[in-house]
Amino acid sequence: MMCSRLLLTSLVIGGATSLPARAHAHASLRRVSTSSQATGATAPFETLGRVLRHDSAFDQLISEDARLEVLARGFGWSEGPLWVDARHSLLFSDVPGNRIYEWSEDGGLSVFLEPSGYSAGENVTSPLPGSNGLALDSAGRLLLCQHGARRLAVSTHPLRARDEQGEAEKEDDASGETEAAQPYTFATIAADYRGRRFNSPNDLVLHSTGAVYFTDPPYGLPQWQEDPGKELQFQGVFLLRPSETDTADSMAVEDQPPSVHNSTEAEGRLQVFVRNLTFPNGVVLSPDENTLYVSVSDGAHPFIYAYAIGADGLAADEGRIFFDRSTLGEGEGRGVTDGMAVDVDGNVFAGGDGGVAVLSPSGRLLGTLSMGQPCANVAFGGADGSTLFMTCKSHLVRVETKTKGMNLR
Repeated sequence: MMCSRLLLTSLVIGGATSLPARAHAHASLRRVSTSSQATGATAPFETLGRVLRHDSAFDQLISEDARLEVLARGFGWSEGPLWVDARHSLLFSDVPGNRIYEWSEDGGLSVFLEPSGYSAGENVTSPLPGSNGLALDSAGRLLLCQHGARRLAVSTHPLRARDEQGEAEKEDDASGETEAAQPYTFATIAADYRGRRFNSPNDLVLHSTGAVYFTDPPYGLPQWQEDPGKELQFQGVFLLRPSETDTADSMAVEDQPPSVHNSTEAEGRLQVFVRNLTFPNGVVLSPDENTLYVSVSDGAHPFIYAYAIGADGLAADEGRIFFDRSTLGEGEGRGVTDGMAVDVDGNVFAGGDGGVAVLSPSGRLLGTLSMGQPCANVAFGGADGSTLFMTCKSHLVRVETKTKGMNLR
């Protein structure tokens, strides 16, 4: 979900280190003070950019006078926004900073997880070592695309509400016990395909069956396709089916951790959905789950593709161009497309160079949220699911909409 190849070049330096996937890794979810660079804002919030209407249908989604509010700033490259209703907060990644941040209306900004892209103690030299895309499974567990470790990981227990976590930490401080302050472990879901390590899992979306679709571009590798540590010969979109033990019932039991998937167990459940894309990036499902949208961050082919999903969960066609971002005007976000979100009616909100393009279910451009800087990803959230949160390079931004996010009715 890194948005601009030009901007990425300024970040990608140094060498790569191959690391074996680890089944479990302790990581602290204790709140700590933020870095001096990242700061949260207070109301009234500063605004940026402008709202541009292209089609009358846009009026049903966003007001032309809507405010693009800056909630926080100072991140290396903000990514992967995820609304967590149980915590009434937004989580998002800072990929080069190797952190997941949390923002809430009442609590402001704090560091939620560090490190976020690999297990504590692992030696990773990637310039983009942190987590990228984030998601929640049906049991409320956190799934992470980890650049540094080149794998998908999941917390072994659901995320707790913020008040519950705070009380547990107070008890830990009083007792002097440190292990209890790190109540979450992370299990590897998948780390390789047929024995070859992933490039750097980037974005993911969960199907109602529990299956996971995720993209695997080379952005986490210092030299991208030419990196000597690259093991796969392609950049793919994968489908990982749930294991037999990860049923809806078992996933809902808090004290029953998910199965740990090594390459042997994942073999047969992990399949390539598509392998002929140069830089597969953002990935989302349509509301009826019959279509998978995949953005390609390739300046020569800045397309969002739409793939029909067959009964077996795999691509039922070769895909079609849903939207060509090069058709946007100068100053409106012309360039490559990155992370996306879908509302309840199937409209697609596509982040990318310059801001967010708002598209109808047929791919017609309805309007843009022009910000003058890359918008790496977007997610609906808030009290009623109508707030669109946007991770825009060094900023976290929001705008109120007239619609609601898919699965956030």
